[in-house]
Amino acid sequence: MKIIRVGIGSTNPVKVNACKEVFLEMKELLFGREKVKLEFLSAKAESGVGNQPIDMAVLIGAINRARFMKKNYGCEFAVGIEGGIIRFDEHYYITECVAIINQEGKESTSFSGLFPCPRHIAEMALNGISLEEAMKEIYGLEKIGKKEGAIGFFTKGKIKRKDFDKHGLYMALIPFFNFP
Repeated sequence: MKIIRVGIGSTNPVKVNACKEVFLEMKELLFGREKVKLEFLSAKAESGVGNQPIDMAVLIGAINRARFMKKNYGCEFAVGIEGGIIRFDEHYYITECVAIINQEGKESTSFSGLFPCPRHIAEMALNGISLEEAMKEIYGLEKIGKKEGAIGFFTKGKIKRKDFDKHGLYMALIPFFNFP
C-alpha cells in the first residue's frame, strides 16, 4: 500500500480537520483505485504576511504556508490555508484562500466563498487588528478562528468555519484530478 503524506501548514484544529475530511472524501478522485493510505501532519507554517492579511496578502500567505510544508516536510501534498479580507472598491469581504502543491511541484490556489465584512471590522483590519481580535473586542468572542469562525457567527451557525475551509479545499484540488 502506498502512503501519501499530506502536510498542513497550520495547527489550527479547524483547518486541520477540514483538510483531513476533504482529502479522505476526494481520495478516489485523486488516486483512483490505487491502494493508498493517507497520513496527515500539521505544523506551524509562517505566512510571511501581516497579522491580518488583506487583498493579495491572503493569497500570498496561503502559498507561503504550502511552500513551507513542501520544503520542510517533503509531503506528497502540501496545503496552506490563509483567512483574510479582500476589497472590491469600497466593499470588504472575508474569505479563505487555499494553496496546494503536489510532489511534482504543481501548484493550485482557490478561495472559499466571500461574505461581507462589516465596515467597522474592515477599518480595524486596515489598522493592523486581526479579524479574530476585532471579533473579541466587538462581540466578546474568544478564539473564534479555532471554533465556528466569523462565518459561523455571522450566519448564526448555518455555516461553520470548517465547511468554509472545505469549500476552498475542494476548489483547490480540482486541477489535481481534472487537468493534465
